[in-house]
Amino acid sequence: MPFFDKFRSKKKMALKQYDEINEIKGLLDESKFEVLSLFETLNSLNDNLKKAKLESNDLDSKIKLSIKKGNEKLSKKAIEKKLYKDYEIKSLKLSISYIEDSKSNVESFFNDLNSEYKKIITIYEDAKDLALFSKFNKNMINSISNFKKILFNLNMLLLDIEEKLSENNIKPSISIDFNSEIENYKNLI
Repeated sequence: MPFFDKFRSKKKMALKQYDEINEIKGLLDESKFEVLSLFETLNSLNDNLKKAKLESNDLDSKIKLSIKKGNEKLSKKAIEKKLYKDYEIKSLKLSISYIEDSKSNVESFFNDLNSEYKKIITIYEDAKDLALFSKFNKNMINSISNFKKILFNLNMLLLDIEEKLSENNIKPSISIDFNSEIENYKNLI
């Protein structure tokens, strides 16, 4: 009987490890989604930057044209929009720069996460013989621990990026000296 109890205990432990592997697979899939979402955000920010630059150039032309025609009211309105658009461009550039600076670290952590998951699967598949279960259990625990450490570091990096992006999205209050702005444009014409 004690032999069968020991066998049942090992079998229960193997099933528990299998459930944990499935949970880890779910965490890996979730991380993959977050990383892909970050890269989609980067593409979106680049598209928004191109659009904002075009709008800024268009506003610049409108300002010059309205100054030439002497329409001060339209000039002031366009100048205000241009200054906010220029701030948006600066904010987008900062966000893009931060993501691009962090991109290699994110990719590295994600690749390490994938490697550790593959290692976990290999350990599990290599331990089909329950006689090897104690060695399997120790290696599995170490590998799962490494996976969770890498996942924690990846999540902290993604959280840091998210906080930086939120900081860049705050719209400023800009005080505008319209007379000096109009004079600057008159000098350019």
